[in-house]
Amino acid sequence: ANSVNCPLSHNERLIFDLVFGSSTYQQTVSMVGYPEYWKPTPVQWDQLRDNRDFRTMQSFDPEETELTDEIIQLSFKGEVEFVRIRHILLRCLVASLHAAEDIPLQFASSEDTGKQADIEDLLNQLLEREQACSDFLQNEKVLDTPQAPYKSRLSNYVPSQQISLVTSFLRLINAIIKCTADKSAE
Repeated sequence: ANSVNCPLSHNERLIFDLVFGSSTYQQTVSMVGYPEYWKPTPVQWDQLRDNRDFRTMQSFDPEETELTDEIIQLSFKGEVEFVRIRHILLRCLVASLHAAEDIPLQFASSEDTGKQADIEDLLNQLLEREQACSDFLQNEKVLDTPQAPYKSRLSNYVPSQQISLVTSFLRLINAIIKCTADKSAE
């Protein structure tokens, strides 16, 4: 089983490289031709483990403010939800670039088609994950004690409406692709 930090750091590095690692559109297009973008290693979401240790400090707090396993598990669930939504976001960005360009795939074998997931399917996955994250935030429990986990990354990410902006762009891209496909079919 892997730490949740492995897919988190991998996704964030790929997003960072995609957004800030290139200075031109052609460099970005070239980047997504590499397998880590077009053929990502599947993540076993149910096998991720929490390697944060919240029991290193002895607590003399009253029972009502004592750190419980439930709070630790909820915190971990929030971290996994954050990684999942960022993973889908990365796949959406890559799929939209693949839809716009005929990108040569680096290190592709003969059985690799390089076919990306449908943008509409990814958009639906992103919307479902955004709803799951919003539901999680409704039930998030946070303790304000030194040994307790800090509130999840979702508490700032989801309310910022960044996902709504991306879904708007993905809907637009999907509409353009459908319009272009309809015109070429005529």
